[in-house]
Amino acid sequence: MEKGGRNIPRVLALFLCNFAVIVALYEIPAGSQEREIVVEDFHGYSSTIFTRWLIRDAGKKEASSTYRLQSDGGNWYLAADSKRNSIQIARRVTWNLNTHPILTWRWRGRRLPTGGNESAGSTNDSAASIYVIFQRAKVPFLPWDKQPINVIKYVWSTTLPVGRVLHKSKEKLGVTIYEGRFVVLQSGNGRLGEWISERRNVLEDYRRLFGSAPPGNPILIAILTDSNATESAASADYDDITITAR
Repeated sequence: MEKGGRNIPRVLALFLCNFAVIVALYEIPAGSQEREIVVEDFHGYSSTIFTRWLIRDAGKKEASSTYRLQSDGGNWYLAADSKRNSIQIARRVTWNLNTHPILTWRWRGRRLPTGGNESAGSTNDSAASIYVIFQRAKVPFLPWDKQPINVIKYVWSTTLPVGRVLHKSKEKLGVTIYEGRFVVLQSGNGRLGEWISERRNVLEDYRRLFGSAPPGNPILIAILTDSNATESAASADYDDITITAR
């Protein structure tokens, strides 16, 4: 659960400040001429993804017990198994959304959080979710965790229907510091156990969901499988995250 958006802006402080040196080593080149740029295929790691992926609201030990590399027929992917917890992980990208607006990935739901419903804080758990995070503005003299962000969250929901869009926001001192749009792409258990390929035009989605052009390019791609709100368990797998030209 994201706790009604209360702690979501902390992702910037944790990801961009504490790990700036590590993150800089793994940025995706914004000006690449390649049609398809692989953000993550989960190959090339020695044992853990946390040499490149960053952790929010947890230590490395707990995150490593939730997110693990697994192999099937020589293909590596990320397996997520949440047990009454909510640990978001992210990877920073330097992403030119105008030249490469398409985000693609594969995911496979394995277990739905019992009664998960993202529209209510008390049930706000998702079997799988992919975030695209934008920094809306840079406010002078404010720390990273107070900077305003906009978020698109693509969701595999337990109960909400495919196509449902949720609006989430948080204000502080009269300023909106978090504005989110949740988009349900998969729902229920009908396709559990099946790898599903997703393709989203993030530029078009942003314009449709927020009613304006993005404030800039995305700065983070994040993953969350969680089950703390429902006090249950959730499982999903992720693979082949890419950004693609038109």
